[in-house]
Amino acid sequence: MATVRIPTPLRGLTDGEATVACPGATVGDVLRALDREHPGVASRIIDDAGMVQRFVNVFVGERDVRELAGLESAVVDADVLSIVPAVAGGAGGASGHDGSLADHIGVGSFLAHGGGTHDPFTGAVVPGIPVATTFARDDAYALTSDDHMYVRDHDDAVRRVEAVVQRLEGAAATRVFASGMAAITAVVRSLRPGQTMVLQTAIYWAATATLRRLCEHHGIKLVEVDCVDTLAAEAIIAAERPALVMVEALSNPMMGVVDIPALAAATHAVGGTLVVDATVATPLSLPALSLGADLVLHSATKSMNGHSDVLAGVVSTADDPIWPKCSRASW
Repeated sequence: MATVRIPTPLRGLTDGEATVACPGATVGDVLRALDREHPGVASRIIDDAGMVQRFVNVFVGERDVRELAGLESAVVDADVLSIVPAVAGGAGGASGHDGSLADHIGVGSFLAHGGGTHDPFTGAVVPGIPVATTFARDDAYALTSDDHMYVRDHDDAVRRVEAVVQRLEGAAATRVFASGMAAITAVVRSLRPGQTMVLQTAIYWAATATLRRLCEHHGIKLVEVDCVDTLAAEAIIAAERPALVMVEALSNPMMGVVDIPALAAATHAVGGTLVVDATVATPLSLPALSLGADLVLHSATKSMNGHSDVLAGVVSTADDPIWPKCSRASW
């Protein structure tokens, strides 16, 4: 059992106490020990991403703590998730949360920090954008980094975005695409000729036009129905037995509202996959996966980014079987 000295800038959080008994060897262990001896203190730290970073910065700056944690003062894990998960119960714990950073700090702080803190090597508070398309190999033609072969699939900036959206959606996996239409196309190309797709009417015109051409070209039967009318949609789904049902919630531009749980039940009853385009709503106001959707997609160009300086699409899954078909690399 080690007695860890709490760095001076944090003493105000502990009513003048400056030490904490800690049996572990990680920053998370110290946070949990701190919360046991001074209830509520760790929660006050992790409720604010800025305070989390402040804690980490002063924590690794103390010699005794640095030795205990096995950390170098110049290297802080940019993913703060390893610090906080078990403080409030963690996955399956009393808190009922899944242990993600988004569960323990305000979503505004989570988004402001991009799901992390800063570059561990340079200290940059904004992550860099990779400009190389390929990565080095050694004399035996082995990659110098196993996670970096070609930028299409190994872009660290894209991976960071995918990790943030995955946590916002509560998804099993997330993939970023070049545009919202690219994301929609990737999902629909998972269908085989002869299968049926049900599509909501009065949605984004480019999506409707593209899907009509795509389905005709690939021999996919496309059935369009007003999915705001839940009974009509359920009847069509039961009769057509589609492999894929795609709806918008809220719809663009009519702001139509669909009953996602009801449509999910109807779709799953015939063995289909329910896809929800939540571009207008964003994950902040529509947890589509938790309502029963199998896939949720966004034109990240619009509400998610602000329709100003980014063109992107994103698809997340609750671990649906068609995911490998729509998320794999183009080659």
